[in-house]
Amino acid sequence: MSNKVDLDALEKLWAATTPGEWWTQKYSNYTGWSIFAPNAGCIAERWYSTGQQDEIPRNDLFIAAAHNTLPALIDELRELRELVGLVTNLRTKDWEISKGRNHDSEERWLFAPYRSATVECNTLTEAIAAARKWEAENA
Repeated sequence: MSNKVDLDALEKLWAATTPGEWWTQKYSNYTGWSIFAPNAGCIAERWYSTGQQDEIPRNDLFIAAAHNTLPALIDELRELRELVGLVTNLRTKDWEISKGRNHDSEERWLFAPYRSATVECNTLTEAIAAARKWEAENA
């Protein structure tokens, strides 16, 4: 059994939720909170006994933030997993990927095959694509 999070399954769960940026509201005249979504209104709420007014957990804040940031987190984790795979293989490859500055001092990802010209890339994904293309052409 793998300890890795199944990103495809997580992405499918997210895609089945109510779309749009979610937001929350804590009530001052009642003891509770609600989560709202565009064109859907209230999609979740939790009420507490009036004696808990000052100590209610704000699970709503986490739920909304998790929903709103999950796609970016999935993308970043996929990119990092791919980078780990590349770094693991660097010892046996004829190239390297690093973050550096170009001649204009702009920060860029650099794909540098040994004995060849360095390729400037705006993103790590572009650098990985350049490495794959180079490997296919030089196999």
